[in-house]
Amino acid sequence: MQRKVLLVFLPLIVFISGCGAPQNGTSESELATDLGLTGNSRVARNFESYKSNRSQGCTNSGSTRKRVLLSGFGPFNRKHNISGAVVDLLQRSSLWPAVSAWPQNGQFDVPEFKPDDSPGASGGIAIQRTLTFDGQEMELCLLKLTVEWDFAAAVILHEAESFQPDFILMTGYGANPTGVRLEAGALNKTSRLSGFDPRGKALGEVNAPVSDWIVPRELNLPDEIAMNWQPQKIASRHRLRLDQFSESLGRREQGLAWRFVPMESADPLNNYVCNNVSYAVLAGLRLGALPLAGGRLTLAPKFRKMPGAAFLHYPFNSDVTASDEVWMWAHLVAGIIADTHALP
Repeated sequence: MQRKVLLVFLPLIVFISGCGAPQNGTSESELATDLGLTGNSRVARNFESYKSNRSQGCTNSGSTRKRVLLSGFGPFNRKHNISGAVVDLLQRSSLWPAVSAWPQNGQFDVPEFKPDDSPGASGGIAIQRTLTFDGQEMELCLLKLTVEWDFAAAVILHEAESFQPDFILMTGYGANPTGVRLEAGALNKTSRLSGFDPRGKALGEVNAPVSDWIVPRELNLPDEIAMNWQPQKIASRHRLRLDQFSESLGRREQGLAWRFVPMESADPLNNYVCNNVSYAVLAGLRLGALPLAGGRLTLAPKFRKMPGAAFLHYPFNSDVTASDEVWMWAHLVAGIIADTHALP
């Protein structure tokens, strides 16, 4: 009998922070249906198609200095995504210069441009750049991805193995209206809500979990995996910049100003695709082989030096259509990445 996904709950996705074990006696076939037979096949097929596009991707060449993979998402639920728009801006050499810095006076000189969060027809765009920010040279692998269960996680792990980063910083839309959430951990659980195609259209049953776990419990991973950064320290070191950012946008009132929300542990309500990529990537860094898409995909990334990984949620009220706001968010994130005391 064909299963049905209750898409009546899809509007609630925009309020989820992220963009249970099998019962005893669960068979191997049941372990291989976390996205359903059709959904698992679709993710595996799309991932192979992404890998076959040799005109893009990141490599371990380039600067030997700090190497960071930064990912962001495309539109979902017909809403554009600030995380993808920031990554897109950093990808564009015609807009974002090779050398830049946070303005000393807090006044931003914003060029004219149209923000773009599209991850392309294949569901992912990867561009590598050598950038200097605040005097710190860094090699960046910049990824725009569709909000799709398991596919986004597979692309991040694939590009991470090729790029060999020191750190993987994943980003997405959050539920907090004004808070920049610095997540502390990810949970091995899912919500039965649909993923979205590159245009932000719901995929329904072809990309929605059947299981309530991301990775089978038989692999003996903890229910929560901690992230490899210090949210409190980052919030403290970059709070003044976020205040300047708010001031520049006229968000002076306490209830409107952007603020950091450093988490101390994983949010139990964070069970959507942002949590999916976070847990899958953190699990992939621990395991020799990580099964995704019901076992149709197995990622076995190898690293010369194990990278750290964490997730940042932008405020829900971020305005993706405002070029000045996207420009300032890019400055804030570039500053965090460049800060040798913020990211290990």
